[in-house]
Amino acid sequence: MSTETRHRALQFIQKYGWNNTSFQTLEPFFEYWFDPNGLGVVAYYKAWGTWVAAGAPICPHDQLISCALRFVEAAKQAGYRVCFFGTAARFADECGPHATHVKIGEQPCWDPTRWRSDPKRVQLVGSQCRRVKRKGVIVRSVPFQEMADTDSLFRRQAEQVMRQWLRTHRMATMSFLVHLETFSFAQERRYFLALRSETSDTNGKWEPVGFLSMVPVYARDGFFLEDLIRTPSAPNGTAEALIDAAMQSLGEENKCYASLGLSPLRNTDRSRYPQPNWAKHLFKWSRRLSTPIYNFEGLAAFKSKFRPDEWEEVYVTGFPKFRFSMLIAVLMAFMRSYPAAFVLHTSIRFVTARFRQTPFTTWRRAIQVLATALILWTALLSQCDGALWFGSEALLRFWTLFDCLMIVVLFAIGYGIVRGAKFVAPLTSAALLAVIADGCATAVHAIVFFSIHPWKWRYVLAWIIALSGPALAATVLGGLLVSARKQR
Repeated sequence: MSTETRHRALQFIQKYGWNNTSFQTLEPFFEYWFDPNGLGVVAYYKAWGTWVAAGAPICPHDQLISCALRFVEAAKQAGYRVCFFGTAARFADECGPHATHVKIGEQPCWDPTRWRSDPKRVQLVGSQCRRVKRKGVIVRSVPFQEMADTDSLFRRQAEQVMRQWLRTHRMATMSFLVHLETFSFAQERRYFLALRSETSDTNGKWEPVGFLSMVPVYARDGFFLEDLIRTPSAPNGTAEALIDAAMQSLGEENKCYASLGLSPLRNTDRSRYPQPNWAKHLFKWSRRLSTPIYNFEGLAAFKSKFRPDEWEEVYVTGFPKFRFSMLIAVLMAFMRSYPAAFVLHTSIRFVTARFRQTPFTTWRRAIQVLATALILWTALLSQCDGALWFGSEALLRFWTLFDCLMIVVLFAIGYGIVRGAKFVAPLTSAALLAVIADGCATAVHAIVFFSIHPWKWRYVLAWIIALSGPALAATVLGGLLVSARKQR
């Protein structure tokens, strides 16, 4: 979408933006529908035959339902259904019988001017702030001019935090309302950086360990704490220190609203509106099964400990009725309509994260077990009929020699791990490439073999074992490489 169109949308947002999602509609990938009567705007994404709107229409309060109905009619004429994602009770109450609302979670809200009025909150946040201060961490408010300048030190430090966070994130990068677009319209945002002093450095350098970006919620005279991220090495309490600094800053400006945003699937079994049974059961099992990738319960617990003044229900609203296909459309919007690529990237990130958590000593034991198993396999391989399995005895001798070399390499890697040798990473990389080549060549041999010989169970079993060996070795060596990089 053109910059001119986004600036046009910003004018409506500055006048009528009430939802937390309102400023986020300026992020990439959105299309805009402007009310023909000039009363408002709706940002949406086309997915699965549906116009998925980002929050309620951005317009005067008394025009919410009329603007929404005109948007629904425009979508209908274009051959699309409509749902509004991230709506609040304010919009749902206006809709009346025109729409249905499925609760997708709750968002915590605070009055920053009363942030220090709760003794329990002060005690909790204060203890965490003192904790990180003892670790040499300070929190700085950064002028937007610094973040708008791509060459400034603060901008580079913020980008460094984001890169480190993204590398350890278990879920693939999402879009729609969670796209990491931190520096656009910087003049409207507020920024905070958590920096840790490198005490051993006489130049007084600082290591960035946390970052917070806030976006305005104009019609509520407040801010949404949109991007709160920390590096893997950040001391415990870094996030709390960033939130506390932001809340105190807003309180000093007499801002009356702040939010940490949606806690997905929180209390979806309880709502002020009747909920379909399928949604209750689906969300319940989603909370349980998705924990290894996205910890819904942990996120809600983190926000709860700050003792919100209020929890607001958040819905996805369907016109005139919410259908299951609309939920699929919402998911497709977050995945930018590439579910296969999203699942693949998430799987890779999840496996990589698990590898990083595996102790280095575990990989050493796995290497030793792998080398021992390869000794047994090579002994059996040397006794087989080369003419039958490979077409010639010379090819059999080649593979036997190759496996003997790999045994030596694996034991060398294990020895290097024990000694902390620098050659472990490059030797592991070379071994990984050799194993991948071995797996590809074995697959070709298997295809050629079964094009000549019948499919007997002992033949199938032998080739399954032959193919599983390189796959297992590649997994172990790849995990060792990931773990080695973490150690460095």
